[in-house]
Amino acid sequence: MVLPKQRAFTLVELLVVIAIIGVLVALLLPAVQAARESARRSQCTNNLRQIGVAFQNFHDVHNRFMPLITANVNGSWGWGAALLPFLEQDNLFKSIGSPDITSADFLAPAKLVPNNPTGALGAILQTRPPVYICRSDPVMSPTNDNFGNYGASNYVASQGVINEAFIGASPNWVVNPPGNVRMAQITDGTSNTFLVGERDRKIGLGGLWSIRRGTGGTLGGAARERPNLPFLGTRGAGCCANDRAGNVDVCRRGGFSSTHPGGLNYVFCDASVRFVNENLEADPAGATIVCAAAPMSNFLFQKLYWMDDGFAVSF
Repeated sequence: MVLPKQRAFTLVELLVVIAIIGVLVALLLPAVQAARESARRSQCTNNLRQIGVAFQNFHDVHNRFMPLITANVNGSWGWGAALLPFLEQDNLFKSIGSPDITSADFLAPAKLVPNNPTGALGAILQTRPPVYICRSDPVMSPTNDNFGNYGASNYVASQGVINEAFIGASPNWVVNPPGNVRMAQITDGTSNTFLVGERDRKIGLGGLWSIRRGTGGTLGGAARERPNLPFLGTRGAGCCANDRAGNVDVCRRGGFSSTHPGGLNYVFCDASVRFVNENLEADPAGATIVCAAAPMSNFLFQKLYWMDDGFAVSF
């Protein structure tokens, strides 16, 4: 009996099949990447919603919002640490000494964040609570070498609302009204005012959850510049002599930024979270101011940044 001949693929047919598979993969890959980014952005939105609700709960307890830091003192604790009990991170909060950043008592040297901590406390301060992580940040190391290698965060408070609780000098600390903001003082409307936004470590310098005042200034936990202005200075260097690139503003370490396509997430003072286009209208002067707050002017970014400028907002 003669067996029928088995017909094999020709080289041309094989190349056609490979080409078709390549086209299918090329079509599928962007969809997979888009789906992953959508999931990361959704998780980021959820993190900011939790942070916004935590600020609201803090306000309910203390009748004011969380300050940025206790005072402009190296080692001062910041909002990211003090917010931990309201983010179901009570054990972490207790392990760092339960800092009360609304009290001048925590400006005593023994109660400040230690410089270059070692041992158990050092390990704790170099952890990274999941609620402070945006997975879209391409730099995912747990510590931020732009701000002294403390535990990193991707979320920074807007200095149009949040500032230090006390000013002056030891032992005569004076309450600083801009750092003790009550809901009623946000006269532009809580739904029209930024509270916390993103900062990544590719475009920007990221942040710290302990917000230790020291290396890099208070800007480890705060921002004041329009979205996605790239940092052009020397990364890992202290503030601010190495920040300048030509005639570019030296305080771009204080910007908001994200690698989400097209913009970034903000939580507003009413705890709502919205995605804001990176090209939103902004005062051009805001990109050239040296180490100062965003100008109070009739541009959309500035109107969303300041809590009481009196400008109408359409957003």
